[in-house]
Formats: sequence, C-alpha cells, structure tokens
Amino acid sequence: MFIAPVSLPEYLLVQALSGIFKALCIFIPASFAANSLFGVNVYSLGAINLVFFLLNLILFAISLGIIILGLIFRFGTRIQAFAWGLLPIFQPLTAAFYPVSVLPGVLPVIAYALPPTYIFEAIRASTAHAQVQWQFIGMSFLINSIYLIFSLWFFNKMFNKSKEKGQFARLEG
Repeated sequence: MFIAPVSLPEYLLVQALSGIFKALCIFIPASFAANSLFGVNVYSLGAINLVFFLLNLILFAISLGIIILGLIFRFGTRIQAFAWGLLPIFQPLTAAFYPVSVLPGVLPVIAYALPPTYIFEAIRASTAHAQVQWQFIGMSFLINSIYLIFSLWFFNKMFNKSKEKGQFARLEG
C-alpha cells in the first residue's frame, strides 16, 4: 500500500466498498435460501425498510471495521485474533437474537448505545406492523454518524502512531 500511489482516504473507501460488495454477495443468496428453506421472506419488510436497515447495518460495520483496521495498523497482525473475537460480543448486545427488554441489569443501556440495536428492534416492529419505523431508523443513523466520525478520528490517530513508532518498518514475528 505504501509504495502504490493510493491515499489513505482512497484505501479506506476501497475497503468499505469491498465490504459492502461482499455483504451483498452473502445477503442476496442467504435471503433466497431463508425464504425457500424456512419460509422467511425478508423482502416482505418492504423496500424502504430493507434499504434503511441494510444501510444502517453497513454503516456500523464500516465504523467497526475502520476501528479494527486502525488497531491492526497500530499493533500489527497479532491483533487479528482480538478483532475476530470482538464481533461475537456485539451480537447479544444488539438484540440480534431477542428483544432488548429481556436483557438484564445495565445491558439495555449498553445495547441502546449500539446502532444495530435500533435496527433489529425496527425489524421486529416491522414484522408486526408493516410500516417504516422512523424513530428507530433515525436513532440508528444518528449514533452511526457519531461512530463513523469517531472511527475516522481513531484510525487517523492509530495510523499516525504506527508511523511514529516505526510499525510499518518492522517484520511481524
């Protein structure tokens, strides 16, 4: 990357676009498989809902990916195990499997600090009432915007720190 004429914003953009493409390559066949095998049709949520749900989930994934990429740039590839282990931690906290109302203690507060929580709650509400859940979608966009700004700041900080420490010149061992 550092000998090619690619700027850092271009690198991040290509990483994000690559992730979006991969996600769509998985989502589309998986949605047809879910419909044919289990009778679950995600397209019944409506085009507007589906676009906003996917857009918000993609924004969160991009933000989280930029943070993890910053950590990898700063600490090297030895941090990859941590990065892969970080993702499953978010699943129960984002109401992906069950509503936030069943989370004990302080966990609902943590859950509502994560944008996917609002999307999964909106999906549940949309299956009961086929309408756009603007309050959930709006909160998710707002929190995603904050996370995206933070992730870009964090990545820049980690990237500069890795240059300062000579991380790029060292061999991984």
